[in-house]
Amino acid sequence: MNNALFNLSSKVKAYIYLRDINHWPKVSNNKFQTIMNTRNAFAHNPVNTQNINLLFKPEDMTTTVVDTYMVLESVSGSGKLQRIKRKVTLQNFTDAYYDINNNLIEVLSSINGNLNN
Repeated sequence: MNNALFNLSSKVKAYIYLRDINHWPKVSNNKFQTIMNTRNAFAHNPVNTQNINLLFKPEDMTTTVVDTYMVLESVSGSGKLQRIKRKVTLQNFTDAYYDINNNLIEVLSSINGNLNN
């Protein structure tokens, strides 16, 4: 399915339909949702400034950097605006991609096995 002809959401819907009618191994639809939401969050968020969490110790007047991060804003399926650290979002995307990729390999093996019988 060419990217110029079908957006990611359409491809996911087509795959889920084909999966259901062909009884292919399932993967959670939430995995697809994670990938689509993450893609949209990265595509439609400007490069934000770096957020820095500091720990200030008044007793000795020192400051320590505790955390640095960038956030992404995205809208959940329920319409709630979420602010999530980019590295957490990327890890969620990577986990979902890994699961979907393994599922697609399993489906392809199933199809190839049926073709060889």
